[in-house]
Amino acid sequence: MPQSDRPRSAGTSSREVLCQSIVVPLISESRRPATRLIIGLSGSGKTRLLHAVGNRLCEHGFTVVAGLRCTETDVDVLLIDDLDQLGDADLDALTELVYQGTHIVIAATRPRRRRSRLQSTIGALTREAPAVRLGALSHGEIADLVVQHADPALSPHVHELTAGVSCLVDAAVASLAAGPDGALPDAAVVREIRERLGTCTETELTVMALMTLGVDVGTTDVAEVLDLDFDRAAEVLDVVRCHGLLDGGDLLTAEVHRQAIATLGRRRTAQVERSLEELWRRNGGITTHLSAKLSADGVERSVDARLDEVAELIRAGTLTGVGGLLDALWPMVDDRQRVRATDLAAVTAQLNGHAERAACLTQWSSDHTSPDAIGSATRARWAVIAAAGGDLRDLGEFADPGLAGIGPQTSATVEVMVARGLASSMFGSSPAALHTLIRAAGIDRECAATRICADTAAATAALLAVHTGNLKRARTVLSRAPVADLPTYHSRRHQILLIWVALFEGDVEGAASELDALVETSGQSVVRPPRDALALAALRVAIARRRGDEAVILSVLPEAIDVLGEYTVDVFGLLFVGEIRMAAAQVGWSDRIATTVGDVARLIGQLGPSSQWSVIAHWHGVHAAINANAPTDVVPAAHALADAGRTNPYAAVLARAGRVWVEVLGGDVDIERVSSATRELEANGHIWDAARLAGQAALSASDTRTSGAMLQLARSHRVHSAATSAATPVQVRSAVAVLSEREREVANLLLSGITYRDIGERLFISAKTVEHHAARIRRRIGADTRSEMLTMLRAMHLGQDLAV
Repeated sequence: MPQSDRPRSAGTSSREVLCQSIVVPLISESRRPATRLIIGLSGSGKTRLLHAVGNRLCEHGFTVVAGLRCTETDVDVLLIDDLDQLGDADLDALTELVYQGTHIVIAATRPRRRRSRLQSTIGALTREAPAVRLGALSHGEIADLVVQHADPALSPHVHELTAGVSCLVDAAVASLAAGPDGALPDAAVVREIRERLGTCTETELTVMALMTLGVDVGTTDVAEVLDLDFDRAAEVLDVVRCHGLLDGGDLLTAEVHRQAIATLGRRRTAQVERSLEELWRRNGGITTHLSAKLSADGVERSVDARLDEVAELIRAGTLTGVGGLLDALWPMVDDRQRVRATDLAAVTAQLNGHAERAACLTQWSSDHTSPDAIGSATRARWAVIAAAGGDLRDLGEFADPGLAGIGPQTSATVEVMVARGLASSMFGSSPAALHTLIRAAGIDRECAATRICADTAAATAALLAVHTGNLKRARTVLSRAPVADLPTYHSRRHQILLIWVALFEGDVEGAASELDALVETSGQSVVRPPRDALALAALRVAIARRRGDEAVILSVLPEAIDVLGEYTVDVFGLLFVGEIRMAAAQVGWSDRIATTVGDVARLIGQLGPSSQWSVIAHWHGVHAAINANAPTDVVPAAHALADAGRTNPYAAVLARAGRVWVEVLGGDVDIERVSSATRELEANGHIWDAARLAGQAALSASDTRTSGAMLQLARSHRVHSAATSAATPVQVRSAVAVLSEREREVANLLLSGITYRDIGERLFISAKTVEHHAARIRRRIGADTRSEMLTMLRAMHLGQDLAV
């Protein structure tokens, strides 16, 4: 359809208002020389408005001509279209004419900002009145046009399709007017875009393709990609913006991009987009969105681009498919890229609980990569990965202090300090190990958000702190980490470790609440890496064990064992594996994790007797034997603790406590020795174990005085080591004699985890009576809450005693 035959033009009513706003003052001023300026992007309707003003003035008797024919004395009005396309000489002439004040001058221009002469002319034209600026058409204006030719319900679609660009709205409305009912105007809009892009130069088309990638491309980017000087790049950008196709919504921008690269051609598109990718990678600005966009345009991404994509997936905690992406890259990598790919693959393996595979990857890469490509930071990083699986050979390089030869990068300093701290923790009992890791955590705060690693320095420091009984330092180092700035998998790891710290601090209910909140926040259906899944499953088991709720243990332990089946035991998971081991022994399921227990023993053997990480595993072995009622199995773990205790103060504390525990189980309860052992346990982060030892001593004591003293001691070590009031006569009786026969029966059933109603049915009493018995039991043993009551009863093994 010819332009003149088109339906009513886009924004006709609003343009009529603008036309009137220009014409009426000119008519009322009786041909007095004046100036008016219309500014709009290409396709905004400025030429149409200019001609409408001219026609209206002609109707009122004005002599109107188009152009700079100012020699005609009988001319009243000069209409100047495309002011921005005039040469400098014409602009100077027009400016002089305006200042002479002999004519009414009405001009239209695009908003070019880079031409000083044009800006001077615009300044002259807007002295009397501000410019009339044409923008996008509104929803209402588009609806007024659409309703004349089609279903009004199409108006939102037309607005989204065109973003209110006047020429595109014209094309859409014309299509609706000419087409059958219900036809969409999309093809007509695409044709209009293609026609307008056809007027662009190759340079302008190239810039248009870059500007519609959906990323912020600046003048310096354009200059470097197209090999232009800054001023020339700025001029091209100025022209491209004036084409009027860059300010639309996502739908229009995507269509302009498709048409731009189609017009430009695949080869040229690939050249410029790859140049932009390489530029942004050098400057550290590459994004997943840009990589995906380039891929969609058919640009074959470089190895570095694909490694960037893998890194972004890991940062987001999305590990699915990472292995496949890396597998496709191994044949294409050079030495530098192989180091980076190895780091990414090793981190993925660690997060998936495959420490052995991570170590194999780093060893393979070392064998196939030039030593020049493997710096001290990489060696440190890979030594830590190997050490996690028990191979300490490469870690020895970092046993000596000093930071010489590391290089200026902050991340490199962190890598070497973590390796040094870990080496100290493996080869001796010095507190310098934890101190070094905490210092590394302080530096890591500057780069942890970008450093790809399985654990932050803070997480490693916190784990060692828990393994050595320094709970306060564990909480402090985790709390100081900038969690909000960390990648998803790091922030989640920190949250999980903080819950473990709360648990060891004795706040069982607080840990349970924090665990519930974490799961609720992240969602039950979230697929977590096996490493985190193990830590969470072990947490549930540990909380149930401390609550003395065997029914819950039996319900959560199978999931923990299933997760354990996918996990390769490593140094940083010993804590979690140990909790599952002790719970399995308690319910008679030790055979189900026998393979894992064997793996733990082999790992500890590789670490050697000096490792600070092994101590907690020996303690777990002692308690697994106690829980399984297997006194002979206590001996190997107890001997290992005693051997470690010769040089390790923390191990010495646990060794002494272990000896006292064995004595108590044999009926030998010495108040001073038990009290000393429980105090040391509490001081070294084992509050719940301290209460349990005292409870066991109360049960094993042969006289009322000792039993009562041990019961009071158990209560003094309960949650948070809260201060207690003076002992009452009830609290100083024997742990068994303090309860009536019926209360013993109720206590036994309470520990089995069944409801008041079920207990009542078994004992032929009402649920209400059971509730009264439970309340009396709680008062008699000095527990403040039901949860505390169950914990104290379980710690004393009263349930087993009463069953007998």
